[in-house]
This record gives sequence, structure tokens and C-alpha cells, in this order.
Amino acid sequence: MRQISLDGSNYLGARTIDGLPINLTASFQYQLQITLDNVVALYYNWGEKGYEDAFTRMARSVLRDAAAGFTAIEMFQNRTGKLNE
Repeated sequence: MRQISLDGSNYLGARTIDGLPINLTASFQYQLQITLDNVVALYYNWGEKGYEDAFTRMARSVLRDAAAGFTAIEMFQNRTGKLNE
């Protein structure tokens, strides 16, 4: 099980739908599907450890896009789990 954390100095800066800047923290876990084909494809596409940086960049992008769909008031009223929807 691997974990990606966006917190502390690695927080995620985003903007709400009304243009206000916000700082998000998030953490999630993932597990690679370990099959020979998946491992070969992962290594071929990303190198030995490059996939972790790619996953982090993709997670930041998805979370930033999701945050842009909410107003600042909506984000403040439900600070935990809001982007789970």
C-alpha cells in the first residue's frame, strides 16, 4: 500500500469557482495491481520510480479541478470530505 500526502509545505493551492484562493490538504492510499503485464507497462512508461511523481501530479490536477467547482462558502461549510462527491 502506497500513500500520497498533500499537506504541510506540500499543500495544494487552488481557486474556488468564485475565484478565491484556498489551500487544500489531502491524503490517499493506493495499491498497484501487481501482474507481469502491469509492472512491465508501468516500468516502460514511467521508469523505476517515475510513476509516483506522475500519480502525485495527476492527483493535484484532479483535486484542483474539483475545488474549482465549489464556492468558498461551500468549501468552508464542509471542510472535510467535500471533494468526495
